[in-house]
Amino acid sequence: MFPGKFSPRKFSHLTMPARAVICSSMVRRLLQFAVVASLVFVVGVHWILLQSVAWTGMIIVYSQTASLREAIIKTFDGQHPCQLCKAVQEGRAAEQKQRPQRKLSAKVDFFCNHDPVVIETPPPFQQPISQSVHFPTRTEAPLGPPPRLA
Repeated sequence: MFPGKFSPRKFSHLTMPARAVICSSMVRRLLQFAVVASLVFVVGVHWILLQSVAWTGMIIVYSQTASLREAIIKTFDGQHPCQLCKAVQEGRAAEQKQRPQRKLSAKVDFFCNHDPVVIETPPPFQQPISQSVHFPTRTEAPLGPPPRLA
């Protein structure tokens, strides 16, 4: 029923909490993959990947009958598109038609209309001047010579 690495027999020796941790980590990985895949499709990376595959295939095909330099030039000149390049172009165009064109208009946001906040800086620091500071001099002699190393 579950072939490969996710078979229930593989986890039969584990306790119930350990199985739950493994299952939750599998679900977490699946959700992370779904999020990444969704972002890839929303941003349009799938078209970039398909176009890269098309260019690679074109360079390989054209380099079989000409030099590599000529194959690269022929691939990127835009006059010799392959079927996959045409499909990518049509897909991008269809995607652009489906997206609603948003017109930028000036909107007034009344909720953020408030008076500017004025932050006052503290006055510059001044060293306090004290008239009664008196440092007496030491009059007694030292207690003895410093200890010597043995």
